[in-house]
Amino acid sequence: MRYPRPAQHLGVPMVIGPVGGSLDNPEGFGADRDTAPWYVALRRLDGLRLRWDPLLRRTYDSADLVLVIAPYAEQQLRRRRVRRFEVMSETALEEMPTACATPSSTGPVRLLYVGRIVRTKGLRDALRAIAAAGTGRSFTLDVVGDGFDRATCEAIADELGLRDIVHFHGRLARPEVEAFYRRSDVFVFPSYREPGGNVVLEAMSHGLPVITCDRGGPGTATTDACAIRLAVHSPQQFVDDLAGAISQLVDDEALRRQLGRAGREHVAATAMWDRKVAHASRLYQSVLAARGGADL
Repeated sequence: MRYPRPAQHLGVPMVIGPVGGSLDNPEGFGADRDTAPWYVALRRLDGLRLRWDPLLRRTYDSADLVLVIAPYAEQQLRRRRVRRFEVMSETALEEMPTACATPSSTGPVRLLYVGRIVRTKGLRDALRAIAAAGTGRSFTLDVVGDGFDRATCEAIADELGLRDIVHFHGRLARPEVEAFYRRSDVFVFPSYREPGGNVVLEAMSHGLPVITCDRGGPGTATTDACAIRLAVHSPQQFVDDLAGAISQLVDDEALRRQLGRAGREHVAATAMWDRKVAHASRLYQSVLAARGGADL
């Protein structure tokens, strides 16, 4: 949402988006040393630009419709005189996998994390939660992805004695990622500053129950019927609640199956490209009608 649009000067109906980003960290998450490069912190200027950049302000003030990827983005734009908001994620799936994942009835329960490994994705917190939840339970965690925080997360896993159950696989090609989805039982994605939500849609399309945060994109992409969505207030509260959610799903195969089925149904009903294209077409029609234009 940080870039002005040149179409603001053309005098034609203008739809912007889907836009997102500029989501703040929850209060209390500034104490950990962030391993991201210095330039990542420049995104903190977004709020000032939205407030003072005349070209950016005029972009939103002149739009007929602004599509936001989640409700938090509307809150970020609340100072602008936007005529109309609609929530529409910027991602979707082209097709559903042919078969759902089947939770393990024997052997360890297989947890999966897929994504960049940066501080705000919450993998550090997930590792600490796994240590807290591990007593008397049999499960593993596969970590698929790479990033600035990987070395720190591996050090935490060593410190907590988790290297026998936590496996770091690095960045993998798409077919290999899909294979991990198919053979896993629970998707753990505790990203507390996540603009979008495509990775949770991918996991749910494979029938995986999801543990995630009730904020940002994943909070919008999921429902309580298909995911355990956690509030985020402080690091210790977050770790405790993650540990509780992991314990609950590791212990309850029936709940895993229930959430997995609901997630697959949710994706089929809300997150396929053909449905989103049809919805976007209706939005364009409504913008034209408001301007007194003819139907496309």
